[in-house]
Amino acid sequence: MSTVLLAWIGQTDFDCANGSRPGPGPIAAAAAARSFDALVLLSNYAPERNRAYLDRLAEWHAPAVHLPNPSLIRAVEIENFKGIGRPMRVELRPVTLLFGANSAGKSTVLRRSATRTRS
Repeated sequence: MSTVLLAWIGQTDFDCANGSRPGPGPIAAAAAARSFDALVLLSNYAPERNRAYLDRLAEWHAPAVHLPNPSLIRAVEIENFKGIGRPMRVELRPVTLLFGANSAGKSTVLRRSATRTRS
């Protein structure tokens, strides 16, 4: 059975890789602490920044690294669905807070975005 580390590349990983923070960073430390057959890394950073990080990981003798290019959902548009009548666009950011009165459509937005990812 293969052992795979699935991780999201974070700012601390980049900072450690470029030397602005001490140590190897969370991903490299995890890869060094245990024997993995592969690393599957996710990122929403620019490709050139990811490439520089992957090059640094290779210098640390990390196992095979896969960086899929998922299309992240950046916005959801909804209209005439449950409690939402007129067209509404919700921009999704790294941290998105949905709040409002009961029956305002918060759960509707989340369910609709989940449905979109499956279709």
